[in-house]
Amino acid sequence: MTAHVVGLSLVAAAAVGGLAWAGSGGKKAENPLNVSKTDTVAAASATGSAGKTGQLVVTGSSAYALSEDRSAVYEWTRGGWLKIGGPTTVLYSGIDCYSSLGQNPEADRSQIFKDGEQDKADSSTDNCNLAARIVNRDTVMAVSAADGQLYRYEGTVNRAAPGNWSPMGDPGAQVVTSRGNVYRLSADRSTVSVWTGRGTDWTPIGGPWQTLYAGGAGLFATSQSDGSIHQYDQQTGQWKRVGDPGAEFAVGTQELYGLAPDRSAVWALTVKLPAGAQTWPKAKVGEWRPVGGPAQRILAGRAGLFRIDPGTGDISRHSGLSWTVVGGPGADFAVGRRLFGVSPDRSAVHRYISDDNAWRNTGAGFMTVPEKLKRVEELLQGGLGEFNRAREAVLEKGEPDIYGFNWGANGCNAIKDRLKYAGIDFRPACVRHDFGYRNYREILNEDGFRGGVPGLFDGSPKSAVDKRFREDLNGLCAPDTPQGVAPKVDRPGCFAAAHLVYKAVDWWG
Repeated sequence: MTAHVVGLSLVAAAAVGGLAWAGSGGKKAENPLNVSKTDTVAAASATGSAGKTGQLVVTGSSAYALSEDRSAVYEWTRGGWLKIGGPTTVLYSGIDCYSSLGQNPEADRSQIFKDGEQDKADSSTDNCNLAARIVNRDTVMAVSAADGQLYRYEGTVNRAAPGNWSPMGDPGAQVVTSRGNVYRLSADRSTVSVWTGRGTDWTPIGGPWQTLYAGGAGLFATSQSDGSIHQYDQQTGQWKRVGDPGAEFAVGTQELYGLAPDRSAVWALTVKLPAGAQTWPKAKVGEWRPVGGPAQRILAGRAGLFRIDPGTGDISRHSGLSWTVVGGPGADFAVGRRLFGVSPDRSAVHRYISDDNAWRNTGAGFMTVPEKLKRVEELLQGGLGEFNRAREAVLEKGEPDIYGFNWGANGCNAIKDRLKYAGIDFRPACVRHDFGYRNYREILNEDGFRGGVPGLFDGSPKSAVDKRFREDLNGLCAPDTPQGVAPKVDRPGCFAAAHLVYKAVDWWG
């Protein structure tokens, strides 16, 4: 059956839809998007309306947001939001990949697709995978508000030098990514070109087309004459009609999805994939099949297929056989390896945790890395009682945590039999120690946690947390200190017990 289905590129443009909020290096002077090191690590100013999100795009490992007033671009890693770019009109993103076996990433792409393997980190097949010989690299691009040119973010390649962008040339009318390639539709929509990977060089591959749609399943385009959908064959360089006109399309890892013209039904087309790739059970390559409906919009990516209910605004995920509601109305969302969404008032970005069927706040608005580090330090340097109250407020009273901290703790469980001395419980010190370890690791990654990050944290965060741990343990033995809660006890004996706890935890690392 042919699809009565026009649509949506991978994650090139932000889509309006629904989301539930219940639960939880050498810079080029002429480049207008580059930000200085000082700007990069500085706390975000209130942009738009209190740092609200204007556009959200995602990649394989991160989310990127354009402020509501389009004055700055921010990157989210698990640690928080970091300013990486200046005034921008639009963001584009995708996942780039190449083989690590050869010296020429461009030439090696054919081998990647020939030997595609299943991504162990995802339940679906993705031809840009995480096998040892494949190097994955996020692709983030932006159109500068200063000169109107397209730039590629170099921070996805060199994490040690955030804030640098390289020119790619004229942005045309649209930019999409598929299977490691970047494609551009010219401003007059007469030509589609593929980026060569070198500077501002592009190679024409066809046209004219009305709209491009791209993802793991390939590159697609709609006809200017009748709205039908066509697929690009990378090996032959030819375009083939694969479906009739419709209201919207979305591209997943191995399928093209279409929305009927009256938005009454969603259809799926399993496309011909490179050798070695797997397809959905019972799916026939080249045939459209109904997968549900109705829908106001559809989105697809490595996280799956999602639809927005036209009546309620709820967002649902397709499991292969049925649809499951995962959230309610929201302002904006984007799908890549994960599903991200923007709260209805655009004040916060949330990440969907599929295992828990819950949403986790990535930070209020643009809660930046420096802001989160400052708050972690405050919670570590204050009294132990102050820390306990802050933790209880989130975990027991349900107060919102605008920083998105990890409050989990094992309480030195590996040495649980040594945590008491003469009625004194050393566990509260262990809980704060866990807090410091977990959050510094999430914010700065393992290397930064152990050695620090210039401009963000001088010295070793690990050493700082260990020092505070020793002080907390000793403080519990001394009632005249802010941490002290102990009755009159044998202080030398208590200090000795505290030292043993410290050394044991230090040994366990």
